[in-house]
Amino acid sequence: MAAVLLTLPIVTWALLLLQPTSDDWTYLTRPQVYSKWETYLFLPSSNYWRPFDALIGSLLGTIPAAFPALNHILVLTAHVASTLAVNKICNIMGTGRTARNTATVFFYCSTGVMGTVLGIDSINQAFATTFGLLGLLAYLPARGCKPRYIPWLILTITATFMKENGITWTAVTPLIAYGMRLTDRRTLCRGLAAGFIAAMAYMAIRFITADNGGITYTPSVYEWRDTAEGICIFLLMTWVPADYMC
Repeated sequence: MAAVLLTLPIVTWALLLLQPTSDDWTYLTRPQVYSKWETYLFLPSSNYWRPFDALIGSLLGTIPAAFPALNHILVLTAHVASTLAVNKICNIMGTGRTARNTATVFFYCSTGVMGTVLGIDSINQAFATTFGLLGLLAYLPARGCKPRYIPWLILTITATFMKENGITWTAVTPLIAYGMRLTDRRTLCRGLAAGFIAAMAYMAIRFITADNGGITYTPSVYEWRDTAEGICIFLLMTWVPADYMC
């Protein structure tokens, strides 16, 4: 971890040199100069519900000179926090010092996460990973103890508010704990049930508060099919370690 922390000054300096491209001006994390703190920015819209992005964009609308430096600093902060969480998880797993340090450094500088770390609009991805890993840490029980469901679900829903794929932690976390042999099958089922209830509650709130511009419609059979196909692809791609998929 010392090696990771020692690189922070030069990494921060390098990131602050990166300037936004045309694509970076299309996201909520750009300065919302003319629409800051508008309610509709914080409500679900289409396939997205990222209130934290709206918060950052509104804040930047107040201090536009902080863009994109603030974005880079937030992304790097989240990435370092995730790296520390990975180190702690390895420690809980009982891995040796060499394996733990290797895993930590690999996560910190892997090409699979560089797309996120270098991106100006990647705040949502970085923090979704951070809160997901923190939720995993909250869930993982000490030997002979039960998982802590409430902290885990709070952190997992927070990850989902950062980016929609954070909802996968409602299922991934209990499976990881079971795979580490820190829980039995009964506890696994309880965790999956609790995660499913939390996920359904999130989806219900999202549906109720969705901002559709006053337009209502009934999805066609083809739309349902495309939605189901998209969900399957999303769940499969979640396991690919590219650009912070999970």
